Amino acid sequence: MSGYFFVFDGMDGAGKSTALANVAEALRDQGLRVLATREPGGNPLAESIRECMLGDWPDGMPLQTELLLVFAARAAHMQNTVIPALQRGEIVLCDRFVDSSHIYQGVLGGAETQWIDALTAKAVRRQPDATFIFDLPVEQAAQRLNQRGLENRFDRVDQARMQTIRDAFRQRAAAQPQTHRLIDATADEAGVHQQIARCIDEVLA
Repeated sequence: MSGYFFVFDGMDGAGKSTALANVAEALRDQGLRVLATREPGGNPLAESIRECMLGDWPDGMPLQTELLLVFAARAAHMQNTVIPALQRGEIVLCDRFVDSSHIYQGVLGGAETQWIDALTAKAVRRQPDATFIFDLPVEQAAQRLNQRGLENRFDRVDQARMQTIRDAFRQRAAAQPQTHRLIDATADEAGVHQQIARCIDEVLA
């Protein structure tokens, strides 16, 4: 596979989706072929699984069901969208990936790391070239979420749980310095873009 795979991850409200769109536009302006996608989702099958997973079900959603749905969507996304794009030599920019499973279903939900790793080994055929972890104080993230509106049940968490999410993402970034970059999301859009662009330039070089 001759393409490149970059992941934008981190707590909700940190600006990763906006940054991904800005990076995609900048790379396309350079004449590069870019696929901007997201998880869960990225193609019709995975998007339908996303709707199911994010829904507010009367009886709730068991952790096992949630985790298996995440990886069902991920398997469809990788097989039908990400891998073909990489084989075509494109740059794939993905909003969320396996780190989010470790945080939301693992740290918050209680799923064992070994279980997540086993599902990853089955569903993921290519690891990212770099993962950008967007970091922002929880007060600022909560304010941004309230301004945009709470879109799904994962957005509706109190600040204590948001702090747990932030700390867990920071720990994963610190534990994998070769592949993960902690992005200071308190910077303005230009500042965030510069942090990411430097890393992407290093990988593409």
